[in-house]
Amino acid sequence: MIIPPLPIKKKKETDKSIRRREKYFTRFLQALCRSEEFKSDPYLCEWLQNSDAKEFTKITKNAEKQKYTRAMSNVLSAQGRVPSQMVSNSAVFCSKMTDFIDSYQILYNEVIECAKDINEKSQALASTMFAMHKFIEQLSELNRMTRC
Repeated sequence: MIIPPLPIKKKKETDKSIRRREKYFTRFLQALCRSEEFKSDPYLCEWLQNSDAKEFTKITKNAEKQKYTRAMSNVLSAQGRVPSQMVSNSAVFCSKMTDFIDSYQILYNEVIECAKDINEKSQALASTMFAMHKFIEQLSELNRMTRC
């Protein structure tokens, strides 16, 4: 699992840089909340809900002491090592990974073939529309001639 780094804080903040940091923080938090591992993590939930710095420091110390009961090696992130927990359906996912990859590859190839087909048909449509444009111009010319 890769956790993106937080936006770097500059010494001199402008309104534009603050808005940019806010946008990056929002994306960061949305990515965390989409993650099955993180969105159910009590530590993250406490961090999002707690506004008292001293109380959160206590929670942080308790979280650092806490050991995970499930065995899973730590994964590397961009900023260092992150403890993680194995969820109940991880073993099922791992056992079915080859089936998933095969199915994904088949579907991906089908999508590519459909895209090629659309491209070919759109080129034929463009040619037909161009030819039709010439006929419409001729009709317009005939119409203009008959009005005189």
